[in-house]
Amino acid sequence: MRTTKLALAIISATAALSANALDVADINGTKIAIGGYFKVDGVFNKPDTNAGGVAENSFEGSARQSRINVKVSKMADGHSVTGFVEGDFYGNSYSANSSSNQSSAGASLFRMRHAFMTIDKVTVGQTWGGQFFGSAAIDTEVINFWGPGFGTIAGNGGTVRPEMLVHYVDGGLRLTAQDPINPDASYPDMVASYTAKAGTVTYAVTGTARDVLQNPVNDPKASKLGMGAQAGAKFEFGKDSLQVSAFSGKGMGAYSGFGVGGAAGGGNLNTIDVQDGELIAQTGYHVGYKHQFSEVLRGNARYGAVNVDDAADTKFSSANLNLIYTYMPGVDLGVEWRTQSLNTLHTPAGGPFPNIRPKGKQLEVMAMYKF
Repeated sequence: MRTTKLALAIISATAALSANALDVADINGTKIAIGGYFKVDGVFNKPDTNAGGVAENSFEGSARQSRINVKVSKMADGHSVTGFVEGDFYGNSYSANSSSNQSSAGASLFRMRHAFMTIDKVTVGQTWGGQFFGSAAIDTEVINFWGPGFGTIAGNGGTVRPEMLVHYVDGGLRLTAQDPINPDASYPDMVASYTAKAGTVTYAVTGTARDVLQNPVNDPKASKLGMGAQAGAKFEFGKDSLQVSAFSGKGMGAYSGFGVGGAAGGGNLNTIDVQDGELIAQTGYHVGYKHQFSEVLRGNARYGAVNVDDAADTKFSSANLNLIYTYMPGVDLGVEWRTQSLNTLHTPAGGPFPNIRPKGKQLEVMAMYKF
């Protein structure tokens, strides 16, 4: 939980747990708290002219990211027990256009984001994967909901959230076994990470391994071991901080968000890491900077990139620049400019992901009330 709180302080727009949870009851030693936030955002899209079927300017507004959670905790027979459940309003549809969502199946319905229990040092259930926790404490705060962590080993966290995992946490050490991407995997996807702070420097190292389908089309049983590693740090000095990280490995595209041919999505997570029966290597990095202008105004700049060693020499880069103003405790107003070099979370018009993150530029404005 200490690692989770650290992640919240840095990327509160994307982390799961609420930093401002409200204690609502204490019944015979069982504590109940609610948390979450209300968020309204508007996104102006200006795609590049070669962005394909989404190369038209557009505006999208939504309050569907708003979420609520309930936390129940107690001490029993000398053991700490916590249960946590959280949902938002994306239902079964990721379409970002609110007008079309009203007629889409599953649109604007409450969906489960997290449901887990923690007993002492062990967490089981559905929540962020080990790659996320290995990246969160050293990443840079962004407003963007759809692409947290591009350029890190956890860049696809908005799409991949394991339905079942086990975390063992001891201080800064986290060992994770999680529901595998490969449906025929012989073992869980595995992650080991260590996060610690020395003076004004927070550092994190992560290693991960998974069973990757070798030939998904012709031989769905054949697989190879994919492995990768990431290292990074956050350096704090006065009102400023610098965040950097880099990763490399094979079979990492499903989690980094990019691989053979471009962006990873729900339909190609088992093909994004192989070409001609071989696992494809990739590297990625991110660098970010935060400045606290005053007690109520902060700004962040972030750049991330992924380079894939496939036949097409796939490359991705993204940049984010934001200002966040705390109007009053718990209430943030923000604006973010961003650009990216590939379409992500996108299929042609009429598909399930129309015009969400096209290649090109975006401007987002948001208001958030955290409780």
